Amino acid sequence: MDLAKWPQTATSTAKIFVSLASSSSRSAQEGFQLTADEVIMAAELQLEAANGVNDTPFVTVKCTLDDSGNGHFDAFQISKQCMEMAAEGALEGGGKEPGFCEVGESFTAIQEGKEASKVENNFFLCNVPIIQHESKVLVSKFPKRNREGEIGTHEALKTQLGKSGKEGWNFIDLLSDFALLLYLGDFLDRNNDIPKICKSVVDREIPLDDGYKIIISSMAGLDSAY
Repeated sequence: MDLAKWPQTATSTAKIFVSLASSSSRSAQEGFQLTADEVIMAAELQLEAANGVNDTPFVTVKCTLDDSGNGHFDAFQISKQCMEMAAEGALEGGGKEPGFCEVGESFTAIQEGKEASKVENNFFLCNVPIIQHESKVLVSKFPKRNREGEIGTHEALKTQLGKSGKEGWNFIDLLSDFALLLYLGDFLDRNNDIPKICKSVVDREIPLDDGYKIIISSMAGLDSAY
């Protein structure tokens, strides 16, 4: 699936922006979280999201695998000082020391009270805590396509939507599952159908069209789940 073509309904409503940096776990062992090139790229993306050096919910997430194959996630924002320097073109990457951003010859940087020709990357990073979150809108029951051993199928769709009308669940509650919506995007029009469904998921005052209920229930092999 081409995520670039995926409708931005859910993310734009939440106003959360995420960039992925695929640094190796070795960088943390060497004393830095992101390489100079990644810091500069993150700063440029954050500038774009903030429309300048402004506050923004843009977050850069570093995803790594440890030696045991377990995934780890660290979230950062780039400091406004770094944003200003990146906007002026004062920072350069690609040097021999990936843990440092080099300062352009026509610029002067002061680090810890001294003039510096390079700045340690970690000085530009602001840690963003990752906390447990329980959504009041979304559920998380459908198989996740990025989890090994979990596969979304029509049978899984049937299992989930078949709970409608039972134990307090209704059709739209069970449909409000990000992994399930991704799965539906493989079969429904992502530019027309999925945004309309997402609007009903986000705003329960907007009723889901009965036509979509019939189509989705038919995909799941249910005579009626709504």
